[in-house]
Amino acid sequence: MPRVVFENSLVTIEEDPLEHIVWVRRSPERAEVSELFATYANAMTQLTESHREWALILDMRNAPGNNSDAFESSTNDLRTKLRSIFPRVVVLISTTVGELQVKRMARESGLETLVTHNESQAISWCKS
Repeated sequence: MPRVVFENSLVTIEEDPLEHIVWVRRSPERAEVSELFATYANAMTQLTESHREWALILDMRNAPGNNSDAFESSTNDLRTKLRSIFPRVVVLISTTVGELQVKRMARESGLETLVTHNESQAISWCKS
């Protein structure tokens, strides 16, 4: 049974110890880039060595779109840190524009990331 390990108005993080999946669910609330990344930094403190080698699903389907240079450059360090913990990273998105943006950002940073609209596909990929 998944349990919440972090929650605020921007982000909810759940862990599923049976499936070894961490879910990060972004809310639709808008925030300044600095506030959003301070939240992610705070939330990351809840991820411990016990989560290493688990899969990560970033559920961005409700997140407001943001393709600003400030946002994209701020994600570089976060993506690298997440990748050092999680060998499998999936980003769930709801729009084609979001899909293209996330795929481009992953490609530019050299991080293998599955980008999909399909939750079942995300979970299956995490288990493989």
